[in-house]
Amino acid sequence: QVFTNNCRASLDVVVFYGMPPEKVHEVRDFTLASGSWDTFSSQQDAALIGSAVARRREISTGDTFSIGEYSVRVAGIYDSENQAEENYIYTHLDYLQRGDDASSDGLVTQFEIVLRESADAAMVQEQVDTLFAVGQVETDTRMKGAFQQKSLGDLMQMIRMSGYLGYGCVGLLLVLLMTTTLMSVQDRIKEHAVMKTLGYSRSNVFSIVLLETAIIGIIGGAIGIAAAVMAIISSGLAIGAEAVTIAFTPSLDLVLTGGVLLALGSMVAGIIPAWVASRTSIIGALHAG
Repeated sequence: QVFTNNCRASLDVVVFYGMPPEKVHEVRDFTLASGSWDTFSSQQDAALIGSAVARRREISTGDTFSIGEYSVRVAGIYDSENQAEENYIYTHLDYLQRGDDASSDGLVTQFEIVLRESADAAMVQEQVDTLFAVGQVETDTRMKGAFQQKSLGDLMQMIRMSGYLGYGCVGLLLVLLMTTTLMSVQDRIKEHAVMKTLGYSRSNVFSIVLLETAIIGIIGGAIGIAAAVMAIISSGLAIGAEAVTIAFTPSLDLVLTGGVLLALGSMVAGIIPAWVASRTSIIGALHAG
């Protein structure tokens, strides 16, 4: 079962997976940060909740969590190396199928099959679809990667658009940095004229202004990168559609890439102000000052 705060992609997705308790322990690689497996196994309406969901919804072990027609008792909160996994809630299969109505049909929306290493995935897919071909609803069995790729079609477009938006924001910030530095150069025009009078060459003045711009940009950008990383880590946000989620996870490669782009962009933003400062006329600047 999937609950979102809108009908398409969402930043606050709550996904319920129903599995027999013993299967959860076997096929899912996560560790309990609090709670116990015994409590989860012994109570029909118990649930294991991912730490990301628990942070967003302010849930603790022992609480009762209600959404839609389901109300579960939190038997434990788990952590996983795969941060997208921390956005799921695991309950007993029977409870998720039927809820409080034991006489309902107990339908499911998704089967998950764990294959042996020697298994032929294509053959298993065909066998499953053949088995359910005469059922009430035909199945469409695919490898997990293919299933996720289809489910995340809308999200991939959104992610690409957000990438373009991010580049646009970076460009705007560099323009603001260049404009601010250029205004500073105009205010310090007499200072640059004095430097030339003391023997500083045009290249010296150019280098000084360029270095000042780069330092300001790098310091400000580093603060921004650090704040963004801390916000992503603390928020535990994930974007999802249907039963598939993508967690926002900062990485060292991403931070380093941002740092390199930051340094290069700051240097580029300082070229025009540095050129203006280096071309300042000594006599005109002193008269203006």
